[in-house]
Amino acid sequence: MEFVFFSGLNQKGEFGEHSFAGPDVESCFSVLNGLVRAGWHLESIKLKGDTGKAINLSVESFDGNLVREPLALIQRTWEILLAKPNGRIEAVKIRVVCAQNAEITMQRATQILTLVSQQQQSSKEHIENLMQRIDLAQKRIQAMKAKWGVV
Repeated sequence: MEFVFFSGLNQKGEFGEHSFAGPDVESCFSVLNGLVRAGWHLESIKLKGDTGKAINLSVESFDGNLVREPLALIQRTWEILLAKPNGRIEAVKIRVVCAQNAEITMQRATQILTLVSQQQQSSKEHIENLMQRIDLAQKRIQAMKAKWGVV
């Protein structure tokens, strides 16, 4: 059994603090999304489960969309994988591939940061070179003005 304690404004704009219980987390999430869909503006949410510890939930997580179906799809996918004779091996392979993809992504991000840093350094050097050229051009203009008597 899961318990939800929440506060917010109902459809009429009236503030209130409420609570309800549900058989599982998914049911509680569905109720909260239903409230948002009905026009409630949630301000705070706490979930208290069998452990007795309450955790704060992000009100932004509840946008009125259904969660039960996507979670059920994920659960069915894992159940199918685990039901196969090599299902556990497949699940491990999926985890390994995910870890490898994360590692590749991190390596690519590091490469991009290195390239950006190098580009910044190159741009800084280019700007310094341009500033030196501008200074030189200004000095030449001043010398020409002095030579021709232009003020």
